[in-house]
Amino acid sequence: KAVGFDLIFSGADLTLESDEAFAAALQEMGNVVIASHRDLGGEVGPSDLIRQSVWRVGIVGKPRDRDRLLRRIYLWMSLDGETHRSWELELFAKAFSEETVKTLPVDQEAVINYRLRFNEFRQISFWRLLEGSVLAEELKDKIVLIGLTAEAFHDIHATPLGSMPGLAVNANALLMLMSREFFSYLP
Repeated sequence: KAVGFDLIFSGADLTLESDEAFAAALQEMGNVVIASHRDLGGEVGPSDLIRQSVWRVGIVGKPRDRDRLLRRIYLWMSLDGETHRSWELELFAKAFSEETVKTLPVDQEAVINYRLRFNEFRQISFWRLLEGSVLAEELKDKIVLIGLTAEAFHDIHATPLGSMPGLAVNANALLMLMSREFFSYLP
């Protein structure tokens, strides 16, 4: 249904040919969302070639609470007169349609309803995809998230369920959108 790269691809590769081949593959897929990081200081996003080749670019940054835990997501933010949507919301829109996005009962910000720890998500090592040992049936009609998960890459965050890679935080936010199980506030 959709492929999300929780990778930014901000720089050029060593050879232009490999960037062009990657861009052509992204364009052919037609369902890829690439990550960017945007805040008041500006954007760190994919190169122009990659940006023009994907379906959409979405923001992956999340605010930390006072105790440094990641609990919230901005589904969209308005900066420089433009609206920028989250990576998860863009993936949700691709997998389920823009009309479905309009029916979500949430505003700009939502508390992430963490459902799964990182090891509870189905995982396939990227090298298995590259070598071709993953069957097409394993990926058919799925939302596939691709990103770094090893602690060596420093994308590990404190959450209410303990430390987890940013990809798992994003997966929980996407799962919340898909299940529509949002936190409700009582007066």
